[in-house]
Amino acid sequence: MKFLALIVLTLGLTVKAVAADATATARLSIIQALTITNTSDLDFGEIVSGTTAAQTVAPGDAGAAGFTVAGEANRNYQITLPTTVTMNANNGPDQINVNAFTSSELGNQGTLDAAGDGTFTVGASTAALAGTEAVDTYTGNFTVTVAY
Repeated sequence: MKFLALIVLTLGLTVKAVAADATATARLSIIQALTITNTSDLDFGEIVSGTTAAQTVAPGDAGAAGFTVAGEANRNYQITLPTTVTMNANNGPDQINVNAFTSSELGNQGTLDAAGDGTFTVGASTAALAGTEAVDTYTGNFTVTVAY
């Protein structure tokens, strides 16, 4: 019995805990900031007083708004356009809504070239006019956003 107790005691003293390690790497890449610059404004041109039809400027038209984008070479970027913008008469209370914004980039997604540059245009339509809007110039600002 003493022999069995000695074996149990010896086995109890020779058991060691086994540990394991692993190493991981932390990483962060800093890329060039994405910038956008307006190069031309959206211009619906001139219409005759009393007109009721909506006015449209397609992205490829001469009156389309133009933008340049700069950032990380060969990267895709997403374009976010407004839904509706109100143009106000400069000298009165009349307003004209602008909607149906579209960009020249398919799916509103562009790709920067090897130098990190890109361009696109934006068109839109006015809502149907009442025909009673005052003779005036109508303006309104809108924001276009780009993001990686």
